[in-house]
Amino acid sequence: MDLVDGESLEKRLARKPLPFHDAVAVASRIADALAFAHERGVAHQDLKPANVMMSRRSVPVLVDWGIAGDELRTGMGTPFYMAPERIASRTGDARPSDIFALACILCEMTSGRTLLGGPLTAKDEAIEPGYLAAYANMADEYREMMVHDLMIRSESLRFARATASGVESKVLQLVFTMLATDPARRPSAVEVARELRLSAGEAR
Repeated sequence: MDLVDGESLEKRLARKPLPFHDAVAVASRIADALAFAHERGVAHQDLKPANVMMSRRSVPVLVDWGIAGDELRTGMGTPFYMAPERIASRTGDARPSDIFALACILCEMTSGRTLLGGPLTAKDEAIEPGYLAAYANMADEYREMMVHDLMIRSESLRFARATASGVESKVLQLVFTMLATDPARRPSAVEVARELRLSAGEAR
């Protein structure tokens, strides 16, 4: 196992959001890593800033592949980055859920806050292993809250997309497709990586 000399993306974002170009560039490299794994039938399933280590050259490395696999896993992971199909305890291909999580991370890198709900506190992080278990008796209510929150954030993104121009508009459009409720409508990691690389070049 290689040692990454750096810090987590979560710690970096705790200081301040990333400039737009940097955020797109980091997201494109994360998408490249996902594409490599997805082509081999493996989905990370717990993609979040805390599981992205940033080297001193700002190269992202995905860590903590503990629940990785090809089938959707429920009852595990981090709620604020979970795709709807994982919240709803569905079965099927897990790879599109990584794309949803990456969209959440890209929004967080540019805005400084999570797309779904507020930022996790130090106390939340300390109890994270049992985080989903705490919602076992209120699954329906929790699911409704997540869907409602996503709708509110989506409307905000829709307004931002309408007022953006050029490369930012292209990235926002990509984010919308990555957040599609139907996992079959989300682009592949290869497609996301390609589009983000093009956008990163245009944003320089």
